[in-house]
Amino acid sequence: LYTVALAGAGSFAWQGTATFIPTFFGAQYGFSPTLAGSLLSVFFVTLTIATPVSGSLSDSISRDGTAGLLFVVAIGGYSLLLAGVDGGLPTAVAGTLLVGVGMSWPAALESRMLDQFETGERGAGFGLARGLYLLVGAGGSAGVGALADVAGWPTAFGALFGLLALCVIGVGANRLLNLGL
Repeated sequence: LYTVALAGAGSFAWQGTATFIPTFFGAQYGFSPTLAGSLLSVFFVTLTIATPVSGSLSDSISRDGTAGLLFVVAIGGYSLLLAGVDGGLPTAVAGTLLVGVGMSWPAALESRMLDQFETGERGAGFGLARGLYLLVGAGGSAGVGALADVAGWPTAFGALFGLLALCVIGVGANRLLNLGL
């Protein structure tokens, strides 16, 4: 449940970001649709490159440590995107790169899910766990869009920052509980 909860929250943030980052750039930065769409491409290319690196890191460090680190990187990216409007394109690119790296968290958490299942139940167990977290994540587009409609884009993207901060707290709390502290 812990892993599914983290992945659900991360998936909500991933979906909300992938759906609305071009709109965010248009509304907050005044970027053209072409430039905003190009930054969406930067997000996906970065995510593609970061995912195998994140998986490897989770193999060598730990699943939770890697997921926590990636959530922190994404939080840093959202911070730049929210605070850096005056910084223009360089800040937007830097923030997008960090969010793209941070959103490679599935490499660590999906591996953690697979670690939890015996060989004979791995496919079904992983399918159920992944299905549950994707169901939660599916609300990211509607949730972020609704929040932007009600409170504006800074609040909507700030909520993603906050959601991932809760994930970091969850990873830390789990670590403390497993250490018996």
